[in-house]
Amino acid sequence: MGPLRLGETSGQLSELIAVESRPSPGLATVQHHARLTGLDPNAGYFYRAAHDGGQSDDFSFDTVAPSTARSDRVVRFTAFGDQGTKARIPWMPVLGNHEVEATGSELGYESYFARFTPPATGLDHPAGATNWSLRIGNVGFVALLGAAWLGCPGP
Repeated sequence: MGPLRLGETSGQLSELIAVESRPSPGLATVQHHARLTGLDPNAGYFYRAAHDGGQSDDFSFDTVAPSTARSDRVVRFTAFGDQGTKARIPWMPVLGNHEVEATGSELGYESYFARFTPPATGLDHPAGATNWSLRIGNVGFVALLGAAWLGCPGP
């Protein structure tokens, strides 16, 4: 995958962001990850992905205001189960009962961490964070892995 293009105006995406590509165990797919840093709070951004000579449309996202600032922007969130994905909706995953397989299957830890990079703010597993927390605006999120049975490495 080529670099991710980022900018504040659609069609003028001049910042190039390095991308890490990870194979998904048990599946013939590759997951691409780009870490965005230094974004301005309460701002809008556009991005475009490119791979094998093709490229996506321009997509957009907004950053939230700092938790100490007042903002008219509303933070909306939802909760749902399993590893379904939505390309245009930012979301944060939580390990669950389907990911307790420690082997390299399509549902195990390795597959989960190939797809997702949770915040490194909690207990760590060799592949990544199993418990984490983050704050968006005035909303706090805590993700806890409660599975530690049948040989699951757990926290």
